[in-house]
Amino acid sequence: MAVMRAHGRRSYRRHGWGSVAAMLTICSAGTASAGPEPWFAPELYYGVGAGAGFLGNAGELDVCPVAGAAGACLPLGEPAGGGASVLVGLRAFGWLGLELGYDVFLHSGEDGDAFDLATLQAIRVEARFLLMSGATFEPYLLAGGGLYLLGDEYDVAGVGGGFQVGAGVDVYLARALSLGASVTYRGVGMGSFGVPASDLPWGADGTAAGGFLHGATVRIDVTVHSVY
Repeated sequence: MAVMRAHGRRSYRRHGWGSVAAMLTICSAGTASAGPEPWFAPELYYGVGAGAGFLGNAGELDVCPVAGAAGACLPLGEPAGGGASVLVGLRAFGWLGLELGYDVFLHSGEDGDAFDLATLQAIRVEARFLLMSGATFEPYLLAGGGLYLLGDEYDVAGVGGGFQVGAGVDVYLARALSLGASVTYRGVGMGSFGVPASDLPWGADGTAAGGFLHGATVRIDVTVHSVY
């Protein structure tokens, strides 16, 4: 009888510990199969966009004849314009994305403007701070800086540095596709530059003293997300 009781205790211990081990194995396997939340997985994303830009003081950056040449100073171009952008980004964490982008905005000139088509190009680096990562509606804040190029019809006359800050929202149409809208304020410190006579109505070279350009951009983007 004592032998049977001892054997029963050993059997109970063996089966009891076996049950606990099996439960732990199932739990660990379930956790491993679930993995990290996919919305928070590191990902590359690529975007294209179009929008409208406004330079509030574009008319204050005058192009004037060089010393000794006749002619009146002319404003750079019209404040309002339209443009396009492309970007590539890396979301290394669920709440932060790092982006490299290129923008071009065209500001058509009118009679009395120095440029027929003032072109502002930007090569920018930005940080995107996600406020509700993983949501279908994903709002964010933007902050960054970049190199700005100014000229007539894609010619580069002036070069400057600038910054941009803004906010936007992405709406996920599918796991790998989103449609977004953003509003950005930018400021550009443009250095002095020369303009060739061929671009000016008075037939002589001109110069611009440079200055600080600032304005807003409203943009619509389509973004493709690629999880790796």
